[in-house]
Amino acid sequence: MSTPAAASASPLISVSPDELRFPFELEKQSFCDLKVVNNTENYVAFKVKTTSPKKYFVRPNTGVIQPWDSCIIRVTLQAQREYPPDMQCKDKFLLQSTVVNPNTDVDDLPADTFNKESGNTIEELKLRVAYIASNLTQGSSEDDALKNSAQKLDSSYALQQLKEERDAALRQTRQLQQELDMLKRRKSQRGDPGFSLIFAFFVVELEKQSFCDLKVVNNTENYVAFKVKTTSPKKYFVRPNTGVIQPWDSCIIRVTLQAQREYPPDMQCKDKFLLQSTVVNPNTDVDDLPADTFNKESGNTIEELKLRVAYIASNLTQGSSEDDALKNSAQKLDSSYNQALQQLKEERDAALRQTRQLQQELDMLKRRKSQRGDPGFSLIFAFFVGLIGLVLGFLLKLLFSSPPPSLSPSTE
Repeated sequence: MSTPAAASASPLISVSPDELRFPFELEKQSFCDLKVVNNTENYVAFKVKTTSPKKYFVRPNTGVIQPWDSCIIRVTLQAQREYPPDMQCKDKFLLQSTVVNPNTDVDDLPADTFNKESGNTIEELKLRVAYIASNLTQGSSEDDALKNSAQKLDSSYALQQLKEERDAALRQTRQLQQELDMLKRRKSQRGDPGFSLIFAFFVVELEKQSFCDLKVVNNTENYVAFKVKTTSPKKYFVRPNTGVIQPWDSCIIRVTLQAQREYPPDMQCKDKFLLQSTVVNPNTDVDDLPADTFNKESGNTIEELKLRVAYIASNLTQGSSEDDALKNSAQKLDSSYNQALQQLKEERDAALRQTRQLQQELDMLKRRKSQRGDPGFSLIFAFFVGLIGLVLGFLLKLLFSSPPPSLSPSTE
């Protein structure tokens, strides 16, 4: 296993927020999301540990982050029956990280990946836990209206801030794209398919369908065909499951989880998806794809990407019809804001990743150009220009230095 090249200079990963903060309310679950960013050009594996594993539910607790990419870790605090003394919490979390080989999948990680005794270089980051008391109290409708207004103002401010960050990232991406396009005209085609994916999890509620959308981006100058397979085809409905993406274009794949009658043990899901991709001829339509397009035995170059599935439990509880109506209304509002926030975050992060990718490719092309050391003009051309200048100078010298012809007097 490789070791980080610049571990001493800067950490492999950065985490925000730097402290886990849980809104604390008796008999109710709460959660905190951690954003883990890979700050290197390497594939980085991570693992989350806690001093109180029975109190917290962490998903994913182990994973691999691609270079310059990020990952969201959701830490769920189980419902508590009593408040801690003085609302103080001594629980702690430990986030371990280490560099792994390129294209390593989380299922391929050796058992001793995070074992220092095996000689691996492990970075560790400690996170503290803070409980925030819930200030929800029963009151008049006027108090409820003020509370809802404050929540909407907070959500509106967050939406506006994310929009500004997304727009700034998109402007920078467009500027880099224009500069990169000029250099790409001189660059030969690589001929390899490439995808970038944004993966979402399923919110599972009994007897109800749920879905997640995969955004598949073609990162090449070629037409790329894709096909989606799953280990549980009866549980999921995928549309489209096969398609062709034009160069530098994208496609949305909706994966629908069929209604389930019971929750899986510990909300763990072992289902997996496989996304296959390959380069096809220009202007190829999905109906024109040969039957052996994704068959490796036919000699085709197939890229494969494995996707894991994560289930998130819904926190709906039974109550009176009036309470259910109020609860559903609040949940719909929260869901709308959360979906908008999540969508903006994904768009911003995708734009930032594309910006970094474009900047790296642009820098690489500039370095190649400078290493070639191409002169601004040909030496042969300069030689001929100098020679012509010398000849012209010699002729002008002869013209001005020769005496004028004398005039003989005429005789009458």
